[in-house]
Amino acid sequence: MMKTHLDGRWCSNAGSGLRPALFLWLVIAVAIFLSRPGLAAPHQHGESRIAMAVDGQVLTLELTAPGEDVLGFEHAPKSAAQKNRYRETMILLQSASDMFELDEKAACSPVRTRVLEEIASIDHDHGEFHIRYEYQCQKPDLLQRMKVLTFDRFSGMQRVKVIFLRPNGPLQRVLDRDNTIADFR
Repeated sequence: MMKTHLDGRWCSNAGSGLRPALFLWLVIAVAIFLSRPGLAAPHQHGESRIAMAVDGQVLTLELTAPGEDVLGFEHAPKSAAQKNRYRETMILLQSASDMFELDEKAACSPVRTRVLEEIASIDHDHGEFHIRYEYQCQKPDLLQRMKVLTFDRFSGMQRVKVIFLRPNGPLQRVLDRDNTIADFR
């Protein structure tokens, strides 16, 4: 399966990716999830979000994290140390296997990562990262758990709210440094 990047969009000769109806459902559900009282309106330091959905054999995860939690600052990098930290962080964020550990029974393999927004392109002091991870799963119906590894990677990350859009309805989990595994059973 050949994939190419063209003008900020991913193209694939296999037609993978979310179908319009599922993508619309994902957008609506995440908007409802994020608009509920007590959930992130503008972002809260220490709190990140993951929205995930399965479409056929494609699992898509979107991570949203405040720059402060990931880098220790929320503006475009200025000093040499900040620029170096930023480069190292971008490499780490783009490695799905460094961010998540999926249930082995589902046989999921990362196929691409796309940075949707990152703080180097932000012109204010409250930047966030938005990263989309896509996996090809041989048995997506067996995905029953996911370990979130970001707590080990980023000291500022204290809590992650996960919403998993499943055919039988959305499931929400809240993880923290002491509870890093989302159980979807």
